[in-house]
Amino acid sequence: MAMTCSGQVIDPFCGRKDLSLELLRCVGNPFDRFTEDLLRIIRLYRFRSKFNSIIDEATEEAAIALYPTLNSNIFNTISIERVVQEFNKVFGNSGIDIGKNYDCSLFLTHMWFIDVIKTIIPEMVGFDKLVQHPVYHPEGTVLEHTLIVTGLADATHKWHALLHDIGKGATAQLNEKGYYSFHDHENVGADLIQTISGRLKFSNDLADSITATTKFHMHPYHAYKTYGEEPPTKVIRKFQAACGIYLEDVKQVCLADSLSRVRPWIMFDKLDEPITPILMGRHLIDAGYSPGPSFGPILKRAFEYQLETGCTNISQLITQGIRMAALYYEFPPGNS
Repeated sequence: MAMTCSGQVIDPFCGRKDLSLELLRCVGNPFDRFTEDLLRIIRLYRFRSKFNSIIDEATEEAAIALYPTLNSNIFNTISIERVVQEFNKVFGNSGIDIGKNYDCSLFLTHMWFIDVIKTIIPEMVGFDKLVQHPVYHPEGTVLEHTLIVTGLADATHKWHALLHDIGKGATAQLNEKGYYSFHDHENVGADLIQTISGRLKFSNDLADSITATTKFHMHPYHAYKTYGEEPPTKVIRKFQAACGIYLEDVKQVCLADSLSRVRPWIMFDKLDEPITPILMGRHLIDAGYSPGPSFGPILKRAFEYQLETGCTNISQLITQGIRMAALYYEFPPGNS
């Protein structure tokens, strides 16, 4: 459509009528339009999700007929960067509070149906067949769970949510009750993230963040199973230390993951900022110790003591670090 300087609307393809009907329709022959740029098939479903529109029958028939061609060209003539950008446009404008205006779960369902997700993330193939424990996952399969969690996650953590259970395919074990278990899927999944991130051309920062959230998203659940709603503070400190700078990312993914079921994450109410070592090399030098290979073991053992006890006293950390390190290493005493 166009408008003249006098305000006359030029609408040779009845676009205003389609807008009033909330109808998505290609101009002219939809096969020609999609063949000109196969990415338009993905964009069609992005608009469908964003505006809750109806897709013209001929347009959708052409999209479905051409999706094998789309998938075979994603990594060459189309480029994966453009595909990921379409996902990012959905992820960046959706979330728990966005309402019906932008449903990323609907978009992802379309992308699953036309095999785009299975093409760019083949590790997810079969997720729709993996039935989970009916008590912990009444929503059903791993795919259904993944779509719900991704829909609930905030905009920053959509990719994290989509990939948080990526290790379940490789670890699935069917039991006699008819559902699957996924032992150690978080660690297996974390090992897959760098490969997936390279394929999707993610930044190093995003890849590292998703690796952390995938690896640690089950830790609060394991703590809850072991200790109930009041895990020991040392368990919380160790969790904080393990997550490091990704603590908030892990928290956001865990919260979205828990919202897809009914599961308390009381542990997160006790979390503060990421925990870091208090004792540093300069403290040992100030105490009269000469820099050398002994510093590493002392600092490592002192940090372990800090996590175990919550100790913040420098002198005590030095004493305990030296005592604990001496069990494993021999080093010359300081000259203090």
